[in-house]
Amino acid sequence: MPINANPYPSRLTLRLNAGTNEQTGRPILRTVSFNNVRPDATLDNLYATAQDLAGLMELPLYSVEKVDRSELLSM
Repeated sequence: MPINANPYPSRLTLRLNAGTNEQTGRPILRTVSFNNVRPDATLDNLYATAQDLAGLMELPLYSVEKVDRSELLSM
């Protein structure tokens, strides 16, 4: 039975560095997410957009994540 995927809008998540945990030495991260990102947006464009958005934040950018979701349909 063939399965098709119906893509949902993606989510772009910026992880921001809020400092370092003094006990563990690991970074303290805060996240800011943007919903309804077009599933067909290129990775280059998303990363450039994330860099621009990070420039508006008070904390420095640690990483960028793109989260994709799809509904699986049997035919």
